[in-house]
Amino acid sequence: MTPEDMNEIILRMPDSRTWIQAGESLGAKVTPLAFPEVYTALQTGTIDAQDNPIPTTYTNKFYEVAKQYSMTGHLVDFAFMGVSKKLWNRMTEQQQEWMREAGLYSQEAFDEATLSMEEELIGIMEGEGLIIVYPDVDAFREYSHNYYVSNGLTSNWDMELYNKIQDMADQY
Repeated sequence: MTPEDMNEIILRMPDSRTWIQAGESLGAKVTPLAFPEVYTALQTGTIDAQDNPIPTTYTNKFYEVAKQYSMTGHLVDFAFMGVSKKLWNRMTEQQQEWMREAGLYSQEAFDEATLSMEEELIGIMEGEGLIIVYPDVDAFREYSHNYYVSNGLTSNWDMELYNKIQDMADQY
């Protein structure tokens, strides 16, 4: 429910510095582990927890070997459109505007579909015995922020952009 509860939790994260820091910023002891090993590692107790979106937890049946899911909302899956700079520069201003509009439309549609799917999957997994918990998200935000600041990881951040993102996150 709080970062202090994560103190002894061994959390699987991908083997990259950024992901390891993200896991540590939640208060956990992090073990880098290849994704295909997660199910067995949960089953054998090599790790206590994994960090993945609800659809990933469902499709990989992690709910069979980890009976609790914490709804932290710290990572939201997303889709994005991308075009090369070369193609973008060949477009007219009108075409670029259409691309921006299409991107916003597709993101909103994706978000709506994802939230609907997550709600359905949570219901299915609860039916299989998964316990859903709603931790103290504000405590995690504060702990995580302090982790990044105290480890000097924010020194080259654009704090104006950071604050903008935090304001947006508060809307959810």
